[in-house]
Amino acid sequence: LSFHWLSFLESIWKTEQTTQNKESMSNKVLIMAGGTGGHIFPALAIAKELTKQGADIEWLGGRNGMEGTLVPKYGHRLHCVHTSGLRGKNLLTLLKAFFLLCLGLIETIFVFLRFRPDRVVGMGGYASGIGGIVAKIFFIPLIIHEQNTIPGTTNKLLGKFAQQSLQAFENTFDLSINAVTVGNPILFTPEPKNTPELVNNLLILGGSLGAQKINETITGIKTPLNIWHQTGVKHLES
Repeated sequence: LSFHWLSFLESIWKTEQTTQNKESMSNKVLIMAGGTGGHIFPALAIAKELTKQGADIEWLGGRNGMEGTLVPKYGHRLHCVHTSGLRGKNLLTLLKAFFLLCLGLIETIFVFLRFRPDRVVGMGGYASGIGGIVAKIFFIPLIIHEQNTIPGTTNKLLGKFAQQSLQAFENTFDLSINAVTVGNPILFTPEPKNTPELVNNLLILGGSLGAQKINETITGIKTPLNIWHQTGVKHLES
């Protein structure tokens, strides 16, 4: 699906800060996205467009995700906070995760107090969940976007109180959330590649981080196909 920028921008700018009047409004937008390219690259596309619209952009992410290297390259100030998942862990690990989430919550509150965003855009990932909760505490309009057909845990939670929920595909969110379908934003415009006309091209996607099992399987295949293989950075040499 193509991304409907008009619908998205209307969703961003129509939400009004409840603690400020219109005359004192600025265009500060905090984007929250981290972990994998599936969250980060669409968020970078949104940041690029909002910058064109005159928005002052800052970014909230985790300490161990791809955002640490990607976001600064695009000129956005990045705030990295502690994050952790809570599913499928033993008691000791859960206690550690709870401590990290509490620490991340405190760090995020300080980010909000310093930047004072007018709107917050959540694209998924653990940092997005923490930031969405802080936005709720401070009564700051929250807009979320789900890139997949099945919403992640973070967006399922935030969708319950976000001012606006956006989805790439129809029926991703429950009807009670009343989400708007806008498609997925794309950061890059593909360039045509010169490949032999008589050779079939095969694209193999392992996700932004790569998938070791897929990589191991593909290396053993002998085929006349012209293969484009997304390995992930840490698997590139192998």
